[in-house]
Amino acid sequence: MLHRRDQTTFEVFDSLGTTENFVKDIFTKKARFYLKVECDFNTTRVQKKGSVTCGDFCIYFIVHRLFNDDLCLVDLLNEIFSKEDVANERVVHEFVEELREENGKPKTK
Repeated sequence: MLHRRDQTTFEVFDSLGTTENFVKDIFTKKARFYLKVECDFNTTRVQKKGSVTCGDFCIYFIVHRLFNDDLCLVDLLNEIFSKEDVANERVVHEFVEELREENGKPKTK
């Protein structure tokens, strides 16, 4: 997930962790984005390996980012995620299920 923090700073959140080369690739080859910008990104995986819930993790991240814009990316990630990927899966699943329920959508399995 790409989030524009301000005029010159972007954040890249990848629940499976990412690399500096991948981030550079986004801004040069893929996005054709050549402005000089700062880019913060996470390298640590917070999602269980083999899980298919990356979309849920993105929803969880962006909602928390919007309400915690005063925190730097590292502090935000430390605040909202555990070092245990199984615990993160549970918390994110419960969060998304609560959102679905609040919006009249059926629960997922």
